[in-house]
Amino acid sequence: MILSLVHKKNADRYNIHRDVRSYFPENYNKRILFNVQDRHVIIASDTKPMSQHVVKSVEIPHFTQGTASFILDANPVVTRLNKRHAITEPSKLADWINRKIECVKITHCEIDHPTKVHIKKNVCLNLVRYYGKMQINDNEALYKTISKGIGPAKGFGFGLLLLNEHLSLLI
Repeated sequence: MILSLVHKKNADRYNIHRDVRSYFPENYNKRILFNVQDRHVIIASDTKPMSQHVVKSVEIPHFTQGTASFILDANPVVTRLNKRHAITEPSKLADWINRKIECVKITHCEIDHPTKVHIKKNVCLNLVRYYGKMQINDNEALYKTISKGIGPAKGFGFGLLLLNEHLSLLI
């Protein structure tokens, strides 16, 4: 998997989604994950994005067992009767991340208060930023989890689990 740091051209997630998608060939059908930062977008994909806006790209090394710091922007939801409902209670937010990342033991986790993010006219998602430390027990399972993304709304910049050791390679 390749992480790329790209200059952010747009402010809203819908247009960022369109920008990120435009950096890959039309027939590229593999998962593209991204995370929105203040001035940059971090993209995770199988191939390097094709854009003059790419600042730097690095291949993610496989993990070693041990402790790692992480950041995750997520849209935690629960599905009832085929309808998604945002999770907003702190204890349920903590349970959600522990269920989603079973291949590690989260040793410390801070959770920002959920923020509404408007994607399009009638689409509003719940942004929750998790950050903390984890004990890596199964490095292959963690690599698969990062590659696949966590939770819904991945196309709008949610679900990319970033480890600080990977961010330090980019920034």
